[in-house]
Amino acid sequence: MLNILKYALVIVFLVSLGHSALAQETDSICKKDEAKDHQVMSPMSVQSPQMVNVHLEKTFIDGVKIVNISKTHFISLENILTKYSGFRLSKCNERDVFLSKKIDDLSPISKTAGIIGLKDGNVLTLYNGNPKENKIIQTFFQIDINALEADAAKKLNQGIRITNKNQYEMLLHSLSKIAINHVSQAQRNS
Repeated sequence: MLNILKYALVIVFLVSLGHSALAQETDSICKKDEAKDHQVMSPMSVQSPQMVNVHLEKTFIDGVKIVNISKTHFISLENILTKYSGFRLSKCNERDVFLSKKIDDLSPISKTAGIIGLKDGNVLTLYNGNPKENKIIQTFFQIDINALEADAAKKLNQGIRITNKNQYEMLLHSLSKIAINHVSQAQRNS
């Protein structure tokens, strides 16, 4: 009976060491990420599950960021990263875990209402809806309007509806060929 009790104590001790190591691992991850942000925050504790806010930030190729926040039980950082597969840890503290993910596609906003047009007559710009409403999603670069055919210039001035990633990338690629280069030769050599 005494031997069974000794084995049970050894097992409890080893399990507690495992939890302690996991807590230290989580603490070091949080501290490392907090150091990047130059913030001093207390480390997360895994001794008893607690509710945390998980901030899921998705960044799309058109520059749009969408953040969803959900509450979940914090058991371990590994558990959260498994639950939100594909996201990477940005930072964390005892109440919040920030995860981010890059999406290789247009945002839902651009797919629904994205229009590429010209701001100030020659700055290629992605708008949310009619360019006249000036709801800018992203500004790209200046283009040489004189290098465009009259029909293409007219279309850009009115705005070109964007509905998918391929159309977006092809349009940007073709117009980047007539981008105005503001970097002088002297600046390039320095």
